[in-house]
Amino acid sequence: MAEMLFVFYLLSGFAKVFIKFFMGETAASMFNTTLISAALLVIVLVLHWFKNIYFKNKIYIARGSLPAITLLLFFYLWMMVSLLYTPSPTYSYFKTFLFLTNLVAFFFPLFYKDFDFQRAIKYFIYFGTVFIVLYLIVVPRSYSNIAEDLEISVKYLDMGFLSALNVMFLLLPHSCPALGRWLKLSLMGVNLAALVITGARGPLVFMILVLVLYVFFHPRHLSRFLGRWTIKKILAVAISLVILVVGLYYTLANYTEKIALNLERFSKVLDVDSSSLSVRFSQIYFALETIFHDATNFLIGTGIGSFGILYEGEDIRLYPHNMILETWFEMGAVGVFLLTLFFLFYLKKVKRYDPSVYIFFYLLLNSLKSYTLVDLRVMFGILACLVVFANRREYGEYAE
Repeated sequence: MAEMLFVFYLLSGFAKVFIKFFMGETAASMFNTTLISAALLVIVLVLHWFKNIYFKNKIYIARGSLPAITLLLFFYLWMMVSLLYTPSPTYSYFKTFLFLTNLVAFFFPLFYKDFDFQRAIKYFIYFGTVFIVLYLIVVPRSYSNIAEDLEISVKYLDMGFLSALNVMFLLLPHSCPALGRWLKLSLMGVNLAALVITGARGPLVFMILVLVLYVFFHPRHLSRFLGRWTIKKILAVAISLVILVVGLYYTLANYTEKIALNLERFSKVLDVDSSSLSVRFSQIYFALETIFHDATNFLIGTGIGSFGILYEGEDIRLYPHNMILETWFEMGAVGVFLLTLFFLFYLKKVKRYDPSVYIFFYLLLNSLKSYTLVDLRVMFGILACLVVFANRREYGEYAE
């Protein structure tokens, strides 16, 4: 039950968008899925701690995770310190508060004894696929009224990120819970179709890159997989191809406009004159120019939440679409140092388990191309799950 609530929290942003789409703005405001699920997670964790302290006089923490936890807390402390000199009067406080959602996502699996990694990933794949199917149902309608349903339309990147992550969980050994062959094929088919339909270039490229690297460094796994082909498997693949063809026919009939836009976007992936890339390059250039303007900006940054007010002149949510660049701009080299150490300690913990390392790199690559610091809830939650997975593999239990 704890794992189901945790996964719903990670994906609560998707739930909120669909509540708004199907039920309206009022319902979405009344049922803030992120805040509600976060509050429930904190209550569950506090009750869990109380039970363990009262009956066992212990607090549990995942073995080997204390350095990463400490560094992430220091990173957040430095973020709060930067509130003292940020030029952002309002958004800076809002952004600092929202970063707490990442901390909840990272801490819960590490402090909750007997957190089941396999069960959590199974729920993640199931819930994620449900949201993806809803998105595929909504896309044709949203493109027929693009202005009204803009929020659904711009979710393509999140849906592509989620689809590619699900595919990686389903493909990489040891990272996927035990699922039936047909169920796994069906889930993979839905997620791959969604990845194509969304047209999210970054997640698609990063997924292919990471999987190619995995095959390159583990050719024996590919040989073992190919060596297991049987008549039943060949028949299963043949039937799956038939289903795929039927699905493609349906897709082409219902998503023609979306696919045409996606092809146009892919054709401009290296076109520096395209509107999206020109804006990105402008933001990156501004960020680098500001960082190296003087020693103060370089060392301590311009303050949390300051990018919007310095770039646009408005106290709004705006960022240079790169986690490291954003951190350096707003929190300086000190923030980058703490964040880098956090990832290095984390990588040291999970490096023995190859699937975890490749999923980590997929998540990291996406954070370096898209998203802002406060939108990394899924990344931090999955990273914590992979620590639990490493402990299960290494020690056979949740270590104290």
